[in-house]
Amino acid sequence: MIKIVYRYFIYPLIEIVFYCYGLFSKKAQRTRNGRSNNLLQPKPNEFNKNGLKIIHFHSASVGEFEQAKPIIENLKKENSDLIITVSFFSISGYEQQSNYKHVNKFYFLPSDSISKTKLFLNNLSPDIIVIMRYDLWYEFLNQAKLLKIPIILVCATLKNNSIKFCPFIKLFFIKLYSLIEEIHCAGLDDYNSFRKFLPNSKIFLSGETRYDRVIQNSKSDFNISQFIPEKYLNNKFIIVAGSTWKADEKVLSSIVSIKNLLLVIVPHEPTESNVTHLKNSFKDSRTLEELSSNEYSSEINVVIFNRTGVLPFLYRIASVSYVGGGFGNGVHSTLEPISYGLPVITGPKIFNSRDAQLLNELRILTVIKNQIELRESIEKFINNADKLIEVKMKSKNILTVNSNCSLNLSNKIVSLISR
Repeated sequence: MIKIVYRYFIYPLIEIVFYCYGLFSKKAQRTRNGRSNNLLQPKPNEFNKNGLKIIHFHSASVGEFEQAKPIIENLKKENSDLIITVSFFSISGYEQQSNYKHVNKFYFLPSDSISKTKLFLNNLSPDIIVIMRYDLWYEFLNQAKLLKIPIILVCATLKNNSIKFCPFIKLFFIKLYSLIEEIHCAGLDDYNSFRKFLPNSKIFLSGETRYDRVIQNSKSDFNISQFIPEKYLNNKFIIVAGSTWKADEKVLSSIVSIKNLLLVIVPHEPTESNVTHLKNSFKDSRTLEELSSNEYSSEINVVIFNRTGVLPFLYRIASVSYVGGGFGNGVHSTLEPISYGLPVITGPKIFNSRDAQLLNELRILTVIKNQIELRESIEKFINNADKLIEVKMKSKNILTVNSNCSLNLSNKIVSLISR
């Protein structure tokens, strides 16, 4: 019954909605075009396996793939002959990550029809499928199950008040999750929710690979001078404001007059129109291109960082971080700044993020409601070096407690493909 409802009602409805959304969203249109592009799908016998194993990872987009990277790198480190392939649902994942050196081939996940998913899996013939976090598609899982390809879900999350617990919806998701061999949960709350939801499934508490990833990023080489000349950074109290929206930027305008402060703004969407808006909002601001092409000016107190993919590394130059989204739909990732031991400041909407709530309880994260509170918070950190040291020690402890789960997961994957 559920199979029929999905194939003849839910899936066609998804395709119609996605098509209509693509008429108004260029990103959605590019994603739809990518999914239908045969050049971005596996070809028959693309890999000459000769006994080698193919591990296929699927991620919705960039953030989820970042969580896969520590697992992939552990796998490659211990088993260099493994073939690693990756599929994305979103165009942004494919465009921003397809040069990642530890993956043999990147693909788009096809539309979730019987014929297209079957063709994808038959051509690729993976030995295992690892799905990151949540992006589950019924037909893709069903066809993999029919082909006896084991599937595991990693960094899985499930809130105890999730809509998935509603009666009819619950039946569908029980069927969906039943196609997965093992579910590895991100946290204890998730583990308890999954045990309640799927009492007969193989559920494990394996942890969050995001901690391993941010630790890796914090230790990697990064030369800030290729983006911002060092003369702009010297003797400055630097605030890196990441993933900002207009509401965040309005609040941030209150701190630019603080003496010896440099504000580096990384907008969530660095489009031409958003960059223009920022330049109009911040008088003494420069984009990266303007910094490199113009003579040095001590009057510049705002840098508009109009590049993507660099934010996790950029926090290392900061004294304090601001994370956007707290005045909108919810705060963005707060783990990257704490990997450098930074205090985090954000707007009031943190309840979408367990990380943010935990950091708030530990007083690593400060919630502000307006411009006055932001300025007061920044000045408090400027005038209290001991407070910065205290936050750094707390951050280090959180990262230590939650690290190394990616190694355990990579070992689990190897054991499953070695059966």
